[in-house]
Amino acid sequence: MVFGVRAEIIFTGTELLLGQVLNTHAQYLGRELSALGIGISRHTTVGDDWDELRKVLREALERAELVITTGGLGPTTDDITLAAIADVLGLPLVLNETVLSWIEEYFAKRNQPVPENLTRQAYFPAGATLLPNAAGTAPGCVVEKNNRTVIALPGPPHELMPMFETHVMPFLASRLSAKGTLYFRVVKVTGLAEFAVQNLLRNLEGREKVRLGYIAKPGEVHVRIAAEGCDAAEARELVTGMVEEVHARLDDFIFAYDEECIEDVTGKLL
Repeated sequence: MVFGVRAEIIFTGTELLLGQVLNTHAQYLGRELSALGIGISRHTTVGDDWDELRKVLREALERAELVITTGGLGPTTDDITLAAIADVLGLPLVLNETVLSWIEEYFAKRNQPVPENLTRQAYFPAGATLLPNAAGTAPGCVVEKNNRTVIALPGPPHELMPMFETHVMPFLASRLSAKGTLYFRVVKVTGLAEFAVQNLLRNLEGREKVRLGYIAKPGEVHVRIAAEGCDAAEARELVTGMVEEVHARLDDFIFAYDEECIEDVTGKLL
C-alpha cells in the first residue's frame, strides 16, 4: 500500500445503486488521494439502509486505517451516515451548538426560517472534528478512534470538492507527515493532456522515496511530487530535486506551483 496507508471509500445513496445519479466521486477522490500517496484498496456503494451501511462500515474499518464516506449528511430520515458512523464506533451523537448557529445564520441571511428537520445536521459523533461546508448547510467531519479515521463528506459534488481541497487535503497531509510523507509540492501545467504529461515524465517515476501523482483538471494538469519515509531535510531535498527535473521537461507548459492559480499568475502579468 502506498505510503503504508490502507484506505477505502464508501459511497452512500440508493440513487447511486439504481443508476439514477452518476458517481463522479470515485474518479475525483481516487485521483486526489493517490496523488497524496494514499492507496485505495476498495470502493463500496451502499443504499440508504441502516443495517447494510453499518455492516459495510464495520468491514471497512477492519481492513483499512482510513475510511471516507460520501453522502447521507442531509436533514431527511434517509440521511443516516453520521448516525451509522457513531453507532459502529460506539460513540454518542451529540448536538454541536456551533453548527446549529451556522445553520441559523445561513437561513437568516436569506430571510428564511430554519426548517425544523434541518437541526438533524447539527448532530455529530462525540469528539468529531468539523469540516465547514462553504456551499451548503451540511458540514462534514473527521472521527478518529482506535487508530482508525473516518471522514464523512457531503454527497453533492459542488459541496464535496471544495471541502476536500480546503479541509481534508491539509488534514491528510499532516497525518501523512507523521507516517513519513514529510514534504510535497505541486507543479501546474497547461497546454498538455494528462497522458502527454505522464509520457514526458515517465522515466522519472519509480524512484525510491519519491512519488509522482497526476490530477487532470479543466485546462490544467497538476503534478504532485511527494517524498516518503525519510526525515524532513531529506524529503525537501528529494522533492526539490524532482521539481527541477520536472521543470526541465515541462518548462514551456508550467504556469504555477503549489497554491498559485492561473488567475494569480495572470494578475501578476497585468
